[in-house]
Amino acid sequence: MEGRMNQDEGRPAAEVLRRDAEKRLQEKKSMGGGGRRAKPTRLLELIHELEVHQIELEMQNDELRRTQAEAEVSRALYAELFDFAPLSYFTLEAQGLIVDVNLAGTQLLGWGKAFLLNKSFQNFLCLESRLQFGGFLSEVLSSPEKRACELHLLRAGHPLLEAHVEAILQPLHVDVGIRIQLALLDVTERKRAESEKEALLKALEDSLAKVKRLSGMLPICSSCKRIRDDQGYWQQVEEYIRDHSEAEFSHGICPECTEKLYPELRKPKGT
Repeated sequence: MEGRMNQDEGRPAAEVLRRDAEKRLQEKKSMGGGGRRAKPTRLLELIHELEVHQIELEMQNDELRRTQAEAEVSRALYAELFDFAPLSYFTLEAQGLIVDVNLAGTQLLGWGKAFLLNKSFQNFLCLESRLQFGGFLSEVLSSPEKRACELHLLRAGHPLLEAHVEAILQPLHVDVGIRIQLALLDVTERKRAESEKEALLKALEDSLAKVKRLSGMLPICSSCKRIRDDQGYWQQVEEYIRDHSEAEFSHGICPECTEKLYPELRKPKGT
């Protein structure tokens, strides 16, 4: 068997098909037995050719059915993977019309598949993103390489949605024309988290800058206790701290100063 396969590798498919058909015809004749009346040689040759050709057609038909069955299985598997993929997939025409969308895509936009089909994809973008998408679509149509951008989508009953979009031009098919495959990933929460992180870092940097202004060596008068600022001016301690921080002062008097400045307040009553 292995030797036979090695011999068939270098032969044309038609030659192999012809040999197998003749072999199958010979098996049929041997099973049916002899007993035919003698016929002219040319007629026998024609009958033989017709019988071989018929068997060739039957073998080709069997192979075609097998190939079609495999294609149906592959098509069904692709459709299942497409519909239940976690990413949102859209198939567009060259003009941007939606010709197919998976389940994740319908959930992303908040509309059913029947409503989305044959609608322009730009209808589901905000005005700024529509202008951006027009140029992006031109780039995809002019290059076989994958392109990416970020767009703001209009979602039914929800605020604007930020999406990372990747698109690639599919091979040209004579029966359907140009097709563009889009993959969308919702990055709204990620963008919001990044903005909050940036705001927090900015607030932290501002706080650290204020703390640094009150750190290090501060020149202070040993007599009046005023502080010299960066411009060389002398300020009261409370003024300097108020200008270089968010602290505020309220005035009072400590017990030691009270006894020193107002000794009568410390004398017992009746003396």
